[in-house]
Amino acid sequence: LEEAAGERVSTAHLLPMVDDLTEPIEVEVCKADQRRSFRVTMAWRPEYEYAIAPLRQTIFHPLDRETFAGVTIQQMSLSHIVKVFELGWDLNLCKYLKPDSLTRARLMITWVTEDSYASRLVSTGMVVSKINGVQVDTMAEYRDAFWPRRHLDKGGLWTLETEDGHT
Repeated sequence: LEEAAGERVSTAHLLPMVDDLTEPIEVEVCKADQRRSFRVTMAWRPEYEYAIAPLRQTIFHPLDRETFAGVTIQQMSLSHIVKVFELGWDLNLCKYLKPDSLTRARLMITWVTEDSYASRLVSTGMVVSKINGVQVDTMAEYRDAFWPRRHLDKGGLWTLETEDGHT
């Protein structure tokens, strides 16, 4: 549609034409004495979602998190990044606000128990890259990589690695 129109077409321009957001509408584009018709829909599709999205209200969507050895891990959200900025903890997280970074899910340490052994090694706001040597980007991947039964040949020790190299 934008290519045919030769300019960006705003959703705000299409909304007045729509009675039902789930139904397609006919849009006609006139450019250089040519008319082209398109069927477009305003319906939201899952592929429009960013992997790093705002944290949803927990009253409607229970928090998905895991805590082990004093370290709580959750799916990274825009809300987490903003909170870390507000607290002045890690300004390097701004790289995750770039549109190309929002498409890949990531895990974040959202809490570390004070005075725990883990608090000497990792801190709230760090981004998790590996669990037990396995790359993890989602809570499902975390859970799959977590269970030591896969790592008994390595002594059964649980390991966590952050994107900045902390282990």
